[in-house]
Amino acid sequence: QKKPLAEEMYVYLHKLIRNFKCILLSIVGIEDQIHILGLAPKEMSMVEIMQYFKQIPVNGSENTPD
Repeated sequence: QKKPLAEEMYVYLHKLIRNFKCILLSIVGIEDQIHILGLAPKEMSMVEIMQYFKQIPVNGSENTPD
């Protein structure tokens, strides 16, 4: 049985966050918003993290996490 799209998206985002050396504490969303709470390495600024996530293509094809 296929997982709901939201669940697949949360798994995908969790992998991206883990690959970025962050610790995911919570991820929730509604129709058009996602809220992510996590811990980032102290060597990275919030700006760097946001730039990383904003550069990911919508379809995710170029940055698919392992």
